[in-house]
Amino acid sequence: MLIDQPEQVLFDFVNHYSESMEMLDNDILYASGWGHYPLDETNADFLLGLLHHQQIRVYSQKYSLVGDVSADAHRKAVKLARLVGKRKTSSVLHALRIYQRYEPQKIKNEYNALYYPDLKAYVRFGTLRPSKLLDMLNQDSCNGVILFRDCVDSSQEDRFFIFTLGIQQSEYRTLIENAKEKQFEVLAKAIEMADLHSESIIPKYPLNE
Repeated sequence: MLIDQPEQVLFDFVNHYSESMEMLDNDILYASGWGHYPLDETNADFLLGLLHHQQIRVYSQKYSLVGDVSADAHRKAVKLARLVGKRKTSSVLHALRIYQRYEPQKIKNEYNALYYPDLKAYVRFGTLRPSKLLDMLNQDSCNGVILFRDCVDSSQEDRFFIFTLGIQQSEYRTLIENAKEKQFEVLAKAIEMADLHSESIIPKYPLNE
């Protein structure tokens, strides 16, 4: 089922920004074609920095699409696809075949992902927003996030992607908290400037005339 060993995907947003963004956007996070872009999110720049410095590491794993599927496996894939809000079952079925030794929790979670307790990993299907990725990796119960795309490379094989921390989780959480504080400061400053601007252009009328 799996082909070769997983390969680390390296990003260089300083010297090869366009190529790295193309790979992250079109090949990985939004390869399923929903038309979203990582830079639409406040957390996107933060994610790019973590990827650039390998504080979050990404691995690409090839796997074969060739193989028989039992009726039981297909029925299970249909049920789990509904659980995670997917209409198509193909990517869910691929995950079940690859991780058939493990049993996912059949409980809906906020990430619309399957959770494998034995692997301490979330498995997502289709697209993956930066905010969800960052939050999942921040959970005590998570050692990694696995992404199966809805599209395929060919009729014979495809890839899925594994996101793991390249630093200790305590260090990661410190970075997350620092980023949130900076975002709050920027937001507070923007509100303050907006208030000052509105006071300067809105004429003041007496309450009683």
